[in-house]
Amino acid sequence: MQDPNSWVSLLLLGLASLNQAREPSASREERLAFETEGIALVQRSFKLNNKSAAAALALASVSGQSGQLPLASKLAERAIQMADNRRHSALANAERGRLGFIAGDVADAGPFIAAAKSEEGAGVNILAELTLGQIAIKNGQWTLSIL
Repeated sequence: MQDPNSWVSLLLLGLASLNQAREPSASREERLAFETEGIALVQRSFKLNNKSAAAALALASVSGQSGQLPLASKLAERAIQMADNRRHSALANAERGRLGFIAGDVADAGPFIAAAKSEEGAGVNILAELTLGQIAIKNGQWTLSIL
């Protein structure tokens, strides 16, 4: 049985709380409580294992959503460095590229988006594709493409 205070348990509980914070049927107060709890649990997990790409990626996402772009970017880069599988690498690169775009630095975002797309192989990285679409629109290169 897994120790409930292990970094893995804390991470899974934190991610579960963050997911509950996005539940539309929950009240605003409930969503805020779940988010606060989730962040605290993921932070505790990351303190116990600062090499966890999943924890770094979760914290990068939350930090980016709250406008802490420099911190979020550092956490996404940490997730890239510590990724031990292609999926985490692709997600971390896509997140870091998205954060670069949000910060207004398209040149910074580009290499991360390209890395995310290459990590997916034959698959499609939705976050990377959305960020590329946003970059194209920002650059006035928007056209309607029907598949």
